[in-house]
Amino acid sequence: TGGGNDVKFSNVVTECFATGFRDPKGCREAVQFARTELGNVENRLINTFKELRSRMRPDARIAFVTYPYLAPDVDYRITEGEDTYEAAREIRTLGLEGDQRQRAAVAEANNAAGEEYIVIFDGTKELFEGHLPNPFQSQDRNPDRWLHEFETIRIMESYHYNALGHRNLGQAL
Repeated sequence: TGGGNDVKFSNVVTECFATGFRDPKGCREAVQFARTELGNVENRLINTFKELRSRMRPDARIAFVTYPYLAPDVDYRITEGEDTYEAAREIRTLGLEGDQRQRAAVAEANNAAGEEYIVIFDGTKELFEGHLPNPFQSQDRNPDRWLHEFETIRIMESYHYNALGHRNLGQAL
């Protein structure tokens, strides 16, 4: 994977999902920032792939994996006073836009190399559908989730793959 930290993924997760932190304005701003950075992510990925290629054996390949959605396909909106933000819809759209930029970076890098040395696994979103954390923190957690939800002990792992996520993605690859 690549690009999530460049768009401040942790801000999107905190502002849009963390109880006590989420609010429509903060979530909107985090998603908008991420959206504006997608072009830079594409360029950074192209440069990263080029650098990796220069250090690889000629027969080596890169398996590049797209990200899962951060929110299930539900009507999850954040409201404070009269301000409402359609968080799930906007975050899912951002994820699709990120995938487009990642695919473009892979295509550009492969084209520049004259061969397909990067193989992209583009099925992550579909694979993880139904296994995403429940954004409604006050309700039950998804018992079949493949991403960590907010837990005090593992706050830095929030919204990263848990053991089931790693196992199932590995099997799909």
